[in-house]
Amino acid sequence: MTDTSTPSTLVHELGRSPLLADLSPGGLETVAHEFEERWASEGDLVLAQGQHGAGCGLIVSGQASVRVHGEERTRLGPGDMFGEISTLLDEPVGADVVALGPLQYVLLPAERFQAVLTAFPSISYRLLQAEVRRLRAPDRWYAATTPGRSRSTPWSPSSWRAHPAQQQPDWPDADRLEAVLHGLRAKPPLVFAGEARRLTSALAEVAAGRAFLLQAGDCAESFVDFSADAIRDKLKVTLQMSAVLTHGSGVPVVKLGRIAGQFAKPRSSPTEMVGGEEIPSFRGHMVNDDAPLAEARRPDPGRLLDGYHQSMETLNLLRAFTTGGFASLTNVHSWNQEFVASSAQGQRYAAIAAAIDRSMAFMRACGFDLERESAVRQVEYWTSHEALLLPYEEALTRRDPMSGDLYATSAHMIWIGERTRQL
Repeated sequence: MTDTSTPSTLVHELGRSPLLADLSPGGLETVAHEFEERWASEGDLVLAQGQHGAGCGLIVSGQASVRVHGEERTRLGPGDMFGEISTLLDEPVGADVVALGPLQYVLLPAERFQAVLTAFPSISYRLLQAEVRRLRAPDRWYAATTPGRSRSTPWSPSSWRAHPAQQQPDWPDADRLEAVLHGLRAKPPLVFAGEARRLTSALAEVAAGRAFLLQAGDCAESFVDFSADAIRDKLKVTLQMSAVLTHGSGVPVVKLGRIAGQFAKPRSSPTEMVGGEEIPSFRGHMVNDDAPLAEARRPDPGRLLDGYHQSMETLNLLRAFTTGGFASLTNVHSWNQEFVASSAQGQRYAAIAAAIDRSMAFMRACGFDLERESAVRQVEYWTSHEALLLPYEEALTRRDPMSGDLYATSAHMIWIGERTRQL
């Protein structure tokens, strides 16, 4: 099924792709006219290994599996492109691309590809960068099909296992842990490489002084206090702070949530005394329970899966809130939390919201259709957490087929804290 129309959502999705990141809004609109919109169902073969002249595709929504001779090598999500290298080289496709569920994507036919590259040289430069990254990665996922290439590498996602690792739980059942990790390796990534690259670019703007970083969230998330209302309220606080910072500083605010994965806690001691009994310390709901009982504190690998699923549900809600209108600046007044609305701080926020309202009214009077402006209606909200549970992070590490780089896909940004490093 194809559609040659170019709605604003398609232009927005094209802009998410690293290959098209340098194009102006007008350039994106022009390129969008060259793409054909398509849909696929679960199991459909979107691109076939060995196919010639297939064209270059970009995923709008859904996920797809990249398989070489039937073996999955990576997964693709919104903003990821496929088929661009084979189209550029005019060679057969190197892997199958299979829909993992309902999939919406756009395809640039091979016969139009060269004209687009000629009109927009920046795309060619981005393709060159991607290929250089592949060449610099000796263990890239397609290396097995390239004769003469060494697959040895000084680092891999499992390299940490050869070194001492602090703050790791003492898992009592190694077989159960491995079974859980095996299941996690087959799960879809929680975030995608293209999203992580956009955050990297945004943080570069922060480092250059052209943007402000706001990171907010919980010390440790809970399996108990989990609801749509709780997630909405945490986002609401971030949006409120972001509006104040943007209004006061005049620069964009990069919104980074400590959410959708912050389930583990570093501890000063592996045990604690409760009622005269020494029991394991509570390490976060992704490891054990907070009840002060020895059995409850026993590390349970099944909680890794629980954490993955709650992270996925949280991300789904966050994406719905940030792209579905809730985060629109037109709702700036509704973000004011009830418990501060009557306070002096709440009144100051209300004054800032009123000033933003007046600015938007001025823009409407000048002819801007704010309901169609994605910068007004939508926000990019990134997730982060401390990478305490290394087996979990290893299982969710994926290789990006476009750049050949490895990405931790449990969050847009992960880190190791000073207490955890113990250096």
